[in-house]
Amino acid sequence: KGNSRHKLISIAVTPINPSVAKGLIRQFKATGTYTDHSVQDVTALATWSSSNPRKAMVNNVTGSVTTVATGNTNIKATIDSISGSSVLNVTPALLTSIEITPTINSITHGLTKQFKATGIFSDKSTQNLTQLVTWISSDPSKIEIENTSGKKGIATASKLGSSNIKAVYKFVQSSPIPITVTDLKLKSITISPSSSSIAKGLTQQFKAIGTFIDGSEQEITNLVTWYSSKSDVVPINNSAGKKGLATALSIGSSNISAIYNSISSNKINFNVSAATLDSIKINPVNNNIAKGLTQQYTALGVYSDSTIQDISDSVYLGLAPILHQLVFTIRPNHVKATLYRLERAKITAT
Repeated sequence: KGNSRHKLISIAVTPINPSVAKGLIRQFKATGTYTDHSVQDVTALATWSSSNPRKAMVNNVTGSVTTVATGNTNIKATIDSISGSSVLNVTPALLTSIEITPTINSITHGLTKQFKATGIFSDKSTQNLTQLVTWISSDPSKIEIENTSGKKGIATASKLGSSNIKAVYKFVQSSPIPITVTDLKLKSITISPSSSSIAKGLTQQFKAIGTFIDGSEQEITNLVTWYSSKSDVVPINNSAGKKGLATALSIGSSNISAIYNSISSNKINFNVSAATLDSIKINPVNNNIAKGLTQQYTALGVYSDSTIQDISDSVYLGLAPILHQLVFTIRPNHVKATLYRLERAKITAT
């Protein structure tokens, strides 16, 4: 193979000991040196191999390497009994692009819209980067977008006109989304759920949907002002982050409604019962999750009047370890478990 008049004495593999991000492809090259000191590209003549295919796989004909998992592997090129190698270090996946959703083209003047930023990495994995990116509006006088922790990505249509929205993280930026602030008029407000009856001491989140003159709809829960006809029975929250959250304070009933820009919603009769809690069901049942991942749990209360209500935010969640290992941690009021060790645990709610 190679130089037919002279004997191959060595092979050099390049690039030399490179670092490549997980999910990317890198072409390796083999250069042969002969007894007459001549050199020749022998990439296509060599047989290629990887010492650890779980870290990186190599095409044994072309020398093209695909990284699979972080760690090191030797990439080797062999011709007859002569070989050369290079140590490949596979590093964590790189952020390659950012996508913004939803890809809407307009927001009604005075309203808000939550945008989400999704990072796409070199190994094709995705991650929600909404709270990590820096949000930018090309014209903040038209559309202002939040960069406050916990509120990132919330755009407010302040003035008629247009602006481009984009997200930036670690020198990677999304494609800008052009958005126009329109002057659509609100036609009606509908609040839900359409009827509600819960036990004393529990809470109910109400939602407001605005319908505009063009027939489009948008959630305006955080824009409306919420009212309860009997706040001593069912007070309803108008604080930022808690708008529309009603508390069953005492037995009785109250009408719940919402108003925005002089437009009133339908009224919903909210009943507070004296029903007592008989049992609690947790969903999902007997669930398995991979180490390091999270699982959202829901606690459902079964009451003496046969109603079933979501009481996830009201219960205390505990766990009984099995095999003497504590394997879950629980975030208070979020009913979410994260698996840290490969054991089992029984989740309970009280």
